[in-house]
Amino acid sequence: MRRPVRFRGLIRSSILAALFLGSALHASRGSAAGPRSRDKPTAPGIQRERVTLVLIDVVVTDKKGRQANDLRPDEFSLKVDGDDHRIDSVEFHLSGEEAPATVPPISAEKNGEGRAVPGGPPVPLTPRLSPRHFLLFFDALNSERGLRIEVVNPARKFLESGLKPGDQAMVAGQGRGLKIYQEFTDDRAKMVAALDALAADSAMQTAGENQTRHNLDKLSEEEERTEGQCPQCIDTLAKTFVQGDRDRIIRTLASLKALVAYLRTMEGRKDLIFLTDGFPEEPGALYGVPDETAIRTEVLALSREAASAQVALHTVNTLGVPGMVAGEMRGHFMTGRTYKGPPVADAMERQSTHTLSVISINTGGLAIHGTNKFEEGLSKIEQETRSSYVVAFTPTGEPDGKFHAVRVIVARKGLVVRAREGFVFLADEQIQEREILSAYMAPELYHDIPVLLDTRIYLAQGEKPAVEVAMVVPQEALLLQPREGQYVARVEAGVTFQSGKHEIVDHFSRATEARLRPADLSSSGELTLLAHRPIPPGEYEAVAVVRDLGTGKIGAVRLPVKVPSLPGDRIAMSSLVLAHGQGTASPAWVDLDETPKEDAGLVVPTVRRIFPRTAEPVGTCRIYHPRRDAGTGEARIRVLGSIRRGNETVKDLPSLHRVFTSNQTVEAIPVEFPLPLSELGPGVYTLHVQALDEVAGSGIHQSLDFMVR
Repeated sequence: MRRPVRFRGLIRSSILAALFLGSALHASRGSAAGPRSRDKPTAPGIQRERVTLVLIDVVVTDKKGRQANDLRPDEFSLKVDGDDHRIDSVEFHLSGEEAPATVPPISAEKNGEGRAVPGGPPVPLTPRLSPRHFLLFFDALNSERGLRIEVVNPARKFLESGLKPGDQAMVAGQGRGLKIYQEFTDDRAKMVAALDALAADSAMQTAGENQTRHNLDKLSEEEERTEGQCPQCIDTLAKTFVQGDRDRIIRTLASLKALVAYLRTMEGRKDLIFLTDGFPEEPGALYGVPDETAIRTEVLALSREAASAQVALHTVNTLGVPGMVAGEMRGHFMTGRTYKGPPVADAMERQSTHTLSVISINTGGLAIHGTNKFEEGLSKIEQETRSSYVVAFTPTGEPDGKFHAVRVIVARKGLVVRAREGFVFLADEQIQEREILSAYMAPELYHDIPVLLDTRIYLAQGEKPAVEVAMVVPQEALLLQPREGQYVARVEAGVTFQSGKHEIVDHFSRATEARLRPADLSSSGELTLLAHRPIPPGEYEAVAVVRDLGTGKIGAVRLPVKVPSLPGDRIAMSSLVLAHGQGTASPAWVDLDETPKEDAGLVVPTVRRIFPRTAEPVGTCRIYHPRRDAGTGEARIRVLGSIRRGNETVKDLPSLHRVFTSNQTVEAIPVEFPLPLSELGPGVYTLHVQALDEVAGSGIHQSLDFMVR
């Protein structure tokens, strides 16, 4: 089997280290069948071969907000980077109505300004049926306490009565992390059930981390305590608050970028409705300190990513109308002194409204603010997305990774045009980077390739805890190409370990060729990707992402992982895992590490824990640090095993007793328990293993669930 090569492509270490930053997305949208096609689009109504298009959703209304649905193709013109640019096609899309076939696109013959050549009657646009995709994204992180029910209830009414036939909705939430409550569905019952789950999620109810008011109180108290004689103290404390606010905002922007990357390859109109208390572009403004960490650049990058992905970002400022509370805060702070300013609630609302408006305007979306009637705002978004024009054009030149300004012009007077303001022209590799980062942020959305993840914690050289990672994918989900009597799959796999403090403590990514013999294909039908990671003790969230480099398909999975300390002064045990017994086909596996394994016996032998009664699995672990008898120098351990079903012990396994004399080295003691599945009926069982140190009079135990079918 070929050794893996160092990966130099899609996921570089620097990119994963900046997982929460990201950058711009590609401008095109897939147009092949299916909700997440990765084929490059072709112009509607035009047969082209692998042509990259930029598609722009354009909403046109009169000055009273009534939609103009009778425009002709020749009434549209386009400017890119200030210059006239040829339009390939214009389509008119309606939601919830029956529509006849699409009319032919604009004639290919244009004059020098990119407009249709006069002569012959203009062809009016016939509407196409175009179901909408609404992603409702609830932000609890940027509130003071967490998600409020008065934000959820209007959304429930919107989903129950505001959608048209064929429309789909998705529900996501931002707490301390990004959580998907429901992927896109047209089932109203599933949508409402997702909102119920969101509203009942205690993690969302308590996720609020916006401590601006509290921080301002702290600054005031500090100024009073120092009697204004320590402006440096005020300045240092304020900068600490600014950095905390910035970290919170960056996490929010990262989640938005992950959702935008997921939406990029979907067809049809895509509207992301962001319900949030919002955040400022300059976190230091309210604290009265120079803001050296302004996030304006990141906000602009988000809006350009969304625009390039043809995602309209509508924002609903859920701060509503600020209350004028007497004595609410002392005012606005400057370094070393206090002066009276606008009420803090007003200032916070104005700053967040400005930021959210920038996001919406740049993506062709609506910004709802200054109201406590959120249902009316959602209704306005629904009404203005019922119809739109889709303008398609082919960008000139090669992908350059730069932003290009776009302006759609309608010749008819008295109309208002709302469309995104540009696109970023990215190469395929850059597109793939964005999609991979999205998979790490929201693994629940990526299941083109089913992925199973398991870990084994043990002591490596130097008595340091280590984690062996196993990612399992079905061979049938990969593109296997015959080569030299073998079958070769080109895959890329990576894992991140994130602590509860949102810190990525470890990450890796490797690309390799898995070479499978014909016998491998007929055995377990799975491919296991193995990697060793030096992870310190703690509780983590591991996310594994696997990409088939031949097809571009992605699979991802999330798993909580606890790495115990495995102390050296008392008995300890590696993770209890299951291994295949004799006569059982072992899965084909690939070692992703660049150095050989210290001990191949420490790999994760199998991830699946579902076995037929004819299987002969073995429970395995290793015991560390038994104490020596002070008089004899002996170490004595006894290991007991049992199979339980619920609280009932259905089978005691033969116990193991090991004695080590004073001249025998004791490092890692391997333990195995064969499982007699033929004696068990179908059901879910638990393997319980207890190791007793007879010298120290202490013990340790572990349990592992498995299923017999």
